[in-house]
Amino acid sequence: METILPLLLGYGNSLLRFPVEGNVSSLFRLQSTLRWHEFLAELIRVNKLSNSLEFDTDIYKFYAEALTDVEDQSKSYDCSARIKNVNCLALEILEESLPGLNVSTDLKENKKKPRKKSNLQQLNELLEYRPADSELNELMSLLCKPSGALRLSNEKMKEETKEEPTFEICNQSKHAEILAGIDIDRCAESLKRSRKTQLLKCLETKIHFVPIIKSHTDPKLGDCSYLDTCHKLKTCKYLHYYQTVPTLAANKPPPPNSPTLEVLASYTKGEPISKTLCKQLPAQWINCDVRKLNFNRLGKFAAIIADPPWNIHTNSIESNETELLKIPVDQIQDEGIFLLWVTVRSTSIGRAWLLENGYTVSSELIWVKTNQLGRNICTGRTGHWLNHSKEHLLVGIKGRCTWLQRGLFDDIILASTRETGRKPDELYVMVEKMVGEHARKLEIFGKQHNVRPGWLTIGNQLEGNNVVEDLV
Repeated sequence: METILPLLLGYGNSLLRFPVEGNVSSLFRLQSTLRWHEFLAELIRVNKLSNSLEFDTDIYKFYAEALTDVEDQSKSYDCSARIKNVNCLALEILEESLPGLNVSTDLKENKKKPRKKSNLQQLNELLEYRPADSELNELMSLLCKPSGALRLSNEKMKEETKEEPTFEICNQSKHAEILAGIDIDRCAESLKRSRKTQLLKCLETKIHFVPIIKSHTDPKLGDCSYLDTCHKLKTCKYLHYYQTVPTLAANKPPPPNSPTLEVLASYTKGEPISKTLCKQLPAQWINCDVRKLNFNRLGKFAAIIADPPWNIHTNSIESNETELLKIPVDQIQDEGIFLLWVTVRSTSIGRAWLLENGYTVSSELIWVKTNQLGRNICTGRTGHWLNHSKEHLLVGIKGRCTWLQRGLFDDIILASTRETGRKPDELYVMVEKMVGEHARKLEIFGKQHNVRPGWLTIGNQLEGNNVVEDLV
């Protein structure tokens, strides 16, 4: 046993893995002192004393064959017996019961420091590993659970977001018919005189859409597709509406802000170190031809929005895509987020341009347009084959951007249309929450209704220039 026991103790359970894989013939070739029949005899003796080895077949059969011709060592190659399990504890107990056993120092060290597994061995073990259901459930709960940074960002956004009132819409057609025959500016007085208290209470608490009936209006035609955005209100024969605001809600003071959580005070991701030292800049704009502007003078920006004129009917500068996309974006952004408005036809062009300038198109935001009545627009002013009731915004990311707030918003904005080319205000709020309201933000091809505090807007439809930054 002076050979077999140290061999088994030295390698332990590693004998069951590659390259030995428990094969008795391979184990025999790890030593050179014993002959084949002697090796099997010691192996059987060790197992008999310790009951530490489990074979997949009868090992005595191969030992009997080896005894028929002890000089023939080739019989070891015909042995198909394998060790299925090694009880290392039983081997250690047997070792302690044999104090005179001379165990090799190298093998003892090998036992204490098992051999490092190869990459292939580790990969095979991972592929063969079958976790229990409890482990899978725990892993899924960890993956689905929002991170601490995301929870803090959500709580901070709730604390800092101004609460806007919401109103119900009156669905009683009789109320709209009565209001249509009353002067809209003096409807409250008229209702008091006529003692229509139920309608007066409804007017104080709910929104009403009052039909505008002119001499040229034909109610049988139904609602105008454009409603309050119609360019031909003086001649359009379709129905248009006034919108009333609840009088009680309009005069109601805003609710007091809820107490700010102390834990949020120290969480300033996306914000400057001190808001008192870095105040938000007022709105800035430059009236210019974007194609001829020296962008190198503007500095770097954390967020950029661009709404290029994609060769559709607008009052802005028309240009082909080749000239339009020559904006030197590398001069105004090293790392950050770039949001590019595209049409259905120009989506592939916009994606290719973002990739060419080092951006990763991480997402696509969709603005679903609604009309004055809160319904989906069924007739738009664009589209050659189908009416377009939505717009697409490509979201490009350059650099690692670990400072960006993530997971706060959905990729759909449901908002009403306003002037031609005017985008929803919700988009600007999203960007400000993602990069921080004090970060530098730029809008290219903007119009006068796009100017906002903390933003620099450039385009050819702005009223003069207003720049307060010394950098620009």
